[in-house]
This record gives sequence, structure tokens and C-alpha cells, in this order.
Amino acid sequence: MILGRIVLDTNLLVFFVVGLVDIRRIRDHKRLKGALYREVDHQLLCRIVSGSKGLALTPHVLAETSNLLGKPRDPQSFAYFEFLKALLSRDGGVEEFHVAGRTAVGRPEYRYLGLTDAALLVQDPGDFTLITVDTALHLAALQAGRACINFDHIRHLAVRS
Repeated sequence: MILGRIVLDTNLLVFFVVGLVDIRRIRDHKRLKGALYREVDHQLLCRIVSGSKGLALTPHVLAETSNLLGKPRDPQSFAYFEFLKALLSRDGGVEEFHVAGRTAVGRPEYRYLGLTDAALLVQDPGDFTLITVDTALHLAALQAGRACINFDHIRHLAVRS
């Protein structure tokens, strides 16, 4: 069940941006090749996001996503950066919520999730649904009482139906 806005982890935000810029690049983007994503998976993610009240992201996820999308001087990466810029600039497009690094590293999960993912566990659980492909983050979120969906679980269910 989706509550309010969707929070995507870094891996899914990279997947989301790459697919929206050029769906054909999913297969050969260096950060997506090992995940075996397909176009149908991207369509599923887009349906989930469009059916929610919008995206909510932390600056930590945004910074990591920007770094993983590519190099600023690479022509293909330029399109990703421009799309991310447009997404963030659009009124009502993305809600950013700041989590102080001091707060994130104070969570016990920081030791095994790192700063970016630990920050995703700080937000009030009633406001957002976290969607991730990271099993450790998924389990930590559920244990912390957060609404969380493992995208791999639903994409594999979608294949069966």
C-alpha cells in the first residue's frame, strides 16, 4: 500500500531518470546492467510514481544519484543531468526533505547501510512510502516501522500476472 509521497532509493532514482530520458539506455547504463532491468520494469515504476502523491527525496539520494548518472562532460550524461534539473525545478514535482547528517549517522542502521540509506529511515513513517531494491534497507525500514516496498518483489509478481 502506497502512503502519500514515494521516496525512491538511489538505485531506483537512477533507473527512473535513465528510463525517462531514453528507455533504450537501461540495458547498457553501467549502474543498471547488473540489475537486469527491463522496459516493463520501468513502466511499472512509472505507474507506481504517477499513482502516488509525488516524489519526495533527500539531498543525500539526489547527490548520490547525480554521481551515478555519469560524468558531467559526457554527452549522454548531460541529458540525465538536464532531466534531473527539470524534475527538481518543476513546481510540485519533487518534495525535498532535509535530514541532517548528524541525525542519520545517529541511527543504528548507519553502520551497515551508510549515510544515504540511514537518512531514509529518519522521516516520519506516516508521511511516505519508501521503495527500494536494497534488501538490507527494506528490512531495516520495516523494522523501523516505515512503509516500505521492495521493488524487486513487485516486479517479479508483475511478470507472473
